[in-house]
Amino acid sequence: MNDRFFVLMQAMSGNDRHETTFKHYNSLEEAEAMVQGWMSRYMAVDCVPYDQVEKVKAENGGHMPEGMFACPEVKEPKDLMKYNGYYNLGGLGLIFHVFLTVVDDEESAIQFRGCMNREYRIDVEYSKRADEMLEHINTLVKSFADPSIDITEAEAAIEEFWKRDGFNPFEAPDEYYEIPDASDQYILSKADTNWVDWM
Repeated sequence: MNDRFFVLMQAMSGNDRHETTFKHYNSLEEAEAMVQGWMSRYMAVDCVPYDQVEKVKAENGGHMPEGMFACPEVKEPKDLMKYNGYYNLGGLGLIFHVFLTVVDDEESAIQFRGCMNREYRIDVEYSKRADEMLEHINTLVKSFADPSIDITEAEAAIEEFWKRDGFNPFEAPDEYYEIPDASDQYILSKADTNWVDWM
């Protein structure tokens, strides 16, 4: 059985402490520690474990004290997305948002691939760099059916891609491919290219 899962974390704060990570985890505790670590490190937030939330509220008039975050109950990887949201725990320095995407099986990996293609149009850029990124994403998908696949290179490439928010805008593709069987009568739609519409 493959217990490995992946988490894309996109975290932003009012004090510009932004962070994007894409990593694999083998336990829920590891993944939660990553999220809570960002909150504690950059937001100075005290994370209250789920099983202590009601006790803390009871001691403070039914409310969470300022600067404390009530952690959700997490029983399986997808429960990590309960952390998703926009928060204001008391002032500009404690305004932040956390968005987690969990990839924990082949189905969610296929959905993740579709999300990346919709967001960044990787599959309609006919270039070597696009082919390489698609191969990395496909490696991620296939790794759920075959846990023996080495995911190291693909994981690092996908994380770097998300950190840059797509391909490097200052780096031209090293090679564009010609469209097969193109002719003077063949008109490319905007969906087929990344070319600029000069009209």
